[in-house]
Amino acid sequence: MRVYERALNTIQNNVSNASTPGYVRQRLTMIALPFSQDGAQTGGLAAGPILSARNEYAERSVRNQAEGYGYHSQLATDLARIEPVFTVAENAGIPGALSKFFQSFSVLSVSPNDPANRQVVIDRAQDVATAFNQTAIALVNAGQNTNRQIGSVIDRINSIASTIREINLERRQNFRERGDAGLDAHLHVALEELSELVNYSTLPQEDGSITVLAGGQTPLVIGDRLYELHADVSGASDAQVLNPDGKNITGQLTGGRLGALLELRNTVIPSLVDDVDRFAASVAGNVNTVLSQGVDASGQPPALDLFSLDAAAGAALTLHVDPAYSGDDIAASLPPPAPPGGNGNLLELAALPNSKQFAELDNFTFAEFYGKLAGRVGRSLSNARENQNTQSLLLTQARALRSEVSSVSLDEEAVMLIQLQRGYQASAQLVRTLDELTETVIGMMR
Repeated sequence: MRVYERALNTIQNNVSNASTPGYVRQRLTMIALPFSQDGAQTGGLAAGPILSARNEYAERSVRNQAEGYGYHSQLATDLARIEPVFTVAENAGIPGALSKFFQSFSVLSVSPNDPANRQVVIDRAQDVATAFNQTAIALVNAGQNTNRQIGSVIDRINSIASTIREINLERRQNFRERGDAGLDAHLHVALEELSELVNYSTLPQEDGSITVLAGGQTPLVIGDRLYELHADVSGASDAQVLNPDGKNITGQLTGGRLGALLELRNTVIPSLVDDVDRFAASVAGNVNTVLSQGVDASGQPPALDLFSLDAAAGAALTLHVDPAYSGDDIAASLPPPAPPGGNGNLLELAALPNSKQFAELDNFTFAEFYGKLAGRVGRSLSNARENQNTQSLLLTQARALRSEVSSVSLDEEAVMLIQLQRGYQASAQLVRTLDELTETVIGMMR
């Protein structure tokens, strides 16, 4: 009867924790005791160990899918912030500014000596510089935001690792804590949350503790010791994740949200910055080159470049129109023998956007190069969103499989409860019968 009582308590605990995150059903095993007719062995039941329905394969499957979901979800979120920077709208951003800029040369070619139209060219050039500046600033901000997110994710990783360390400590101090269903649930909830943040591997130890290796190589938790990770995002170079000894382990961290953030910070954003800088330098350099081949309003080669930039500090970020540049500095005419006051050089400038002779732009036109750049961002975002949706479905499927294998079913617990109640009642009836028989025998002896 005591065994049945323990089994009933186990079922009661299952029902009470049916909605507890990470909890799996428990079962008290029952062991039949030896029985012999001569009474030497009385038989009956003994309570065996409480068995957990947790399936490690199902748990690993959920963690693997959570890692993929975290990675693609983070990529989709951050790329969605970057995509609007590379607008393809006709009258907005870099393409809109470039279109109006080169149109201003066409308008000026009709009346090359009109001071108002010459000023319009300078104003449109300033718009081009501003468009490149704003794009570069947006990418810088995206990098800084990624730096902050890397720090936040690493802080969360360290916090979860600290929780796992505390669980290890409890298990080490009390061997019986291994069978604590609540502590076991707490551990697996922490491991699942960690898997969404970073790729890792686990190694169970004989003392009941669990070793966690970040990236499958770097210790994060060993027994009751915690090895915190640190982010180094202070410099202009790649973001790094360091172990407690200061060793760079960034290359090991390729999964989860941290893996996505590191890829964004160290690969995606720098690549976009390089291409935008390349584009800005090409526009400025080619426009300045064509202008240098003509003559200004005084019939002399221009003394100033229209655009200036600092390539070392970032071409797109520093692109600007020389403040000293005036309408008279625009080299509208070709040099002699071309007639003075002509528009030959303006026609060269107006045709510049259709040229495919720019080796620095892989022989694309300005519009083609920008379209390729914007298209790359759009495709990356689309792929990330598709992968996020796929991983979400896979994660849901993995969790459903785990639930089917190990979660508490109230229907199943009800059936078990009825069976145990009947067994308990039968045992109680046997005891009652024996008690009555004993009283009868004693009465007969009196």
